[in-house]
Amino acid sequence: MVVLIGVALVSTAGWLFSLAFSNSAARRHLILTTALVTCLLLPMVLKIRSESDWTLLEIPSSSNSSSMDSEETLPPLRHQPIEESVPLRNQTEDGDARLSKVVVAQENVKTIKKQEESEYYHSQLTTVDREAVSSTQSNGLSQSTLNESAATTMWVWARSCAIVVYAFVTCAMLFRIITSLIGIQRVRRRGIEIGVAHNGIRILVADVAVPLAIGFGRPAIVLPLGFREEVQPDELQDVLDHEAEHLLRGDHWILLLQGITAAAYWPIITVHLLNRELYRAREELCDNAVLARRDPAAYGLTLLAVAEQVRSRRTNAVQLAPSIIRRGELEHRVMGVLDVRRDRRTRMGQSVRWTVATSFLGLAILAGTTRVVAVTNQTVTKLKVAEPKVVESLLPNANISWTGRPLVDSENPTLHRGVVLGPDGKPLVGAAIYAASTIELLELANAAKASAAELGPVRAMTDTQGRFEFHADDLTWVTSGGDRKRWETLLVATKMGVTPGWLKTWGEDRSVRSHWYPHPNREVVLRTRPPETLTGQFLLEGGTPLAGALVRLTGLMAPLEYDLDVHIPKEEDELALFQGVNYAEALSRPAVLPGLKTEATTDEDGRFKLPGLPKGFIAQIEVTHPQAVTTSLRVAVRSMKPVYRKPFLEKGKPTLTLYGSGFTAELPRGAVLRGQVTSGWGANQKAAAGVIVALANHNARSGLSGQRFLTDVDGRFEVTGLPNDPQGYELAFTGSFAAPYADFRQRVAPGGDARVNLAPAVPYRLKLVDPKGNPVDRDVYSIEVQPIPGVSHTGIKERFNDAKRVAPGIYEGIVPTGPASVLVKRGEKTDRPAAVNPKAFFAPGRRDWTLEEERYAYGDDWRIAQPAIVTTERLGVWKNRPIDQLELAAVEFTNARENDGVLELTATVYSDPPVEVTLVDTTGNRVKGAQVKRQLKQYNGQDLPATFSVYGLHPDRAEFLVFTLPERGLIGTLSTRWTSGPLRVVMQPAATLIGRITDETGQPDFDFGIRMSGQGLPPDTFVAGRMNMTTDEPGKRKGEFSLVVLPDVEVRGEFVRMTNQHATRPTIGTAFAPVIPQPGETVDLGDLIMP
Repeated sequence: MVVLIGVALVSTAGWLFSLAFSNSAARRHLILTTALVTCLLLPMVLKIRSESDWTLLEIPSSSNSSSMDSEETLPPLRHQPIEESVPLRNQTEDGDARLSKVVVAQENVKTIKKQEESEYYHSQLTTVDREAVSSTQSNGLSQSTLNESAATTMWVWARSCAIVVYAFVTCAMLFRIITSLIGIQRVRRRGIEIGVAHNGIRILVADVAVPLAIGFGRPAIVLPLGFREEVQPDELQDVLDHEAEHLLRGDHWILLLQGITAAAYWPIITVHLLNRELYRAREELCDNAVLARRDPAAYGLTLLAVAEQVRSRRTNAVQLAPSIIRRGELEHRVMGVLDVRRDRRTRMGQSVRWTVATSFLGLAILAGTTRVVAVTNQTVTKLKVAEPKVVESLLPNANISWTGRPLVDSENPTLHRGVVLGPDGKPLVGAAIYAASTIELLELANAAKASAAELGPVRAMTDTQGRFEFHADDLTWVTSGGDRKRWETLLVATKMGVTPGWLKTWGEDRSVRSHWYPHPNREVVLRTRPPETLTGQFLLEGGTPLAGALVRLTGLMAPLEYDLDVHIPKEEDELALFQGVNYAEALSRPAVLPGLKTEATTDEDGRFKLPGLPKGFIAQIEVTHPQAVTTSLRVAVRSMKPVYRKPFLEKGKPTLTLYGSGFTAELPRGAVLRGQVTSGWGANQKAAAGVIVALANHNARSGLSGQRFLTDVDGRFEVTGLPNDPQGYELAFTGSFAAPYADFRQRVAPGGDARVNLAPAVPYRLKLVDPKGNPVDRDVYSIEVQPIPGVSHTGIKERFNDAKRVAPGIYEGIVPTGPASVLVKRGEKTDRPAAVNPKAFFAPGRRDWTLEEERYAYGDDWRIAQPAIVTTERLGVWKNRPIDQLELAAVEFTNARENDGVLELTATVYSDPPVEVTLVDTTGNRVKGAQVKRQLKQYNGQDLPATFSVYGLHPDRAEFLVFTLPERGLIGTLSTRWTSGPLRVVMQPAATLIGRITDETGQPDFDFGIRMSGQGLPPDTFVAGRMNMTTDEPGKRKGEFSLVVLPDVEVRGEFVRMTNQHATRPTIGTAFAPVIPQPGETVDLGDLIMP
């Protein structure tokens, strides 16, 4: 039901939104297709959400006891002891028996509750009232119970019938799809090829009712018998172009998805409306492809002729060609072809496609992964724990004057303050406080290796009231406008005798995701717990003790209201939309907590112990063993019976969701993937020892996921811990300094002996220093440099190799043979950007570069070009995506060969103080509140003070900066290198260019734009007609553009095709004659007609 509601909402939104673009088939098709795919993905999102605790959005809320638990309400129920009644959470061998016991127990609880409510009610009545009520009490209760039972039985019967009907109709519709596919293949086999190819597509003649495009297998266009003889050659060509466009677009796959969606969600009317509108949009898009070369009136006649030919052929023609047979459809289609306002694009720009797709998919994922986190205070029992180091020299802050439980001070970003509570709920005196940025500590690529050392020094000690307060400039950053902002921070409290307490506090972080959680209005209260030893036993399938297994603590979660008894009922509930397993607080990297033991090994009986964990919390543990499937499970740090979650929609058996300490779990036997890795060919082939092997994961920065394995001296590997899958797994193979080989990925199946061959790489050692020779630490990695634009390779990650820091300022890594580069990322604002010319290194003296080669062959003064890396065949490839040198602190090029040995490289990171810039107007008055756009985009800023600092300028290469103040209509530009002196920018009244790009008929042309150039414009300035957010204001109407420019400077424009790489596209012609706008002037260029 939850899935059906979600699909209804998504399909309704997609259908209604598409109706707003009646003249643009490309937009409608994009919106509808995205909504269709989202509907299909919704069950998957909810399934993942129901089987994991992964959360994208957590909304903290204060959770207090409900009114039903207060003193003024009913007294607590006298539930039967768990040993004397039917257990709610009892692990039995028979799952069906366990389920029936759960149901009986729930009914018993309901009966007890009703009886106690009745007793309480009687206690509040007078004697007369009791006598009046008692005469009808028993009969009423008995009749009520019978009515409730009958209603429940009818509901179960009705629901079962509905499920059977739903499943029957769905199967019937799916069977119809299968028979249709079989029929299509039959038509392909029986069709006669007439020997005429169109766009490389076969043309067949067969006994069909209408022209068809068959895309499964070898693509073909099938024409009805005698169709060619009954239509004109131009009309036949129109039909072939139309059907070929279907094949080129892959519409057969969309049709299949439509059928599956309609079958899966047939009761939802808006799904069928969405499919019908998508069919119309698809036909209009293919019509647009024909109209690109055909007169609209002539093509309208073609549609009429085709409709006349197919009307009398078969009765099922209306199903095969509804757009020309169904009542009113042909007229609607012909009117659309003749409509001069029609948007004749066949596809939207990539940015629009990504925006729509991510919007729909993001909403689906967000809806399925949202949870509300309750946070309250809870008193617990006091015990002992040992370990964290106590800092004697640091004393509590004696100047604290506030009381109570503070919130994050959003007005003072450097200030951190809060309260630490002990296991008894009272203030904890003498606790040591650590603090670190959660982004830096928990969300880096190497966060799995994060340890307590990354927390840094102790920041403060708690006073007699458990309070702490300190300032931390290193947990803030400064914007381009000079405003200091707070990082999201992890606070940790430690003291001898208790387990560490932690809390994540709100911050204004670098990305949208960090704003979601935690909430700024959350009290800064760190709660500690008494220690407890988590124990358990693992058995291999069949009951054999699993000795020598590695047990790792991978997560710690605080239960709701910090009370496990309150939390457990939530674990038993089935998961649905906007629901999940919520926690008061969660930590995915428990290794950062000082003194916490996070690993253990099972003994000969398969038992393990993890001491010193917070009592009453929930631990996420992972167990690995060569013979077993790597398994992750959640265990309560308290002895208790297992908790079972109710099945979704009460279908199936309850699933085990939470163990208690002292549990026993049996793990299935895992698959083993074997093979040998070599390098070279023929007589030069050798075993590749020391290669890292793991599951390939294109979403991970390393390209790897799960356990890592190494090849032995013979290059052989064994990957274990995976479930048995006959299809096998895609494995990633990656080299290192000790094993210099290029990345590779290959599918390997269980039971086989795979052979993998890797390309050689070359090791390097980089010494990174400042100008004085002092070691410098930065992010260092290597890439392949592409000599030819548009190159793509298969790999596991975008970077060729991430270097390993082996000592201060010393890094070891590998580079590919041939053109390559070692890159050093800027780590501080004062780092000077790199400014090198790759062409001067790899192709010195060459000058005959094309426009595309000028930018994407090796790169240029501003960027370094690298090949596109295909990390998965399921996603498109972004070719010619260069690395901006403004983001780099140093670059070292290499052109090594296989046997060159270790390359010894040295790079210097230079630092420059910021340049002081002052903005003034033409009268010399200082200008505040302006915004800046830079080529170094990460330093774009708004609301600038009149005088501010500019970082990242280079002394040998000028950067172009544009300052605007829209409120006053001012603009100022600055093209400058780094300089030691202050700079002054005079902002003057801005000029504006407006115009419209049209075709010969006067309709807006959205497939092309204008490349603007001039001394007052930054590089790669490009404008195109406005499609969205249009108004009646000149320059903002549909199809118009508006560009704010510096006055008294010549501006030129040339037509280019609108693509992601428009900067390298050849010009099609001059857009307008050079203009020199005056201050405050708006120059209307009028309709600029494409040549």
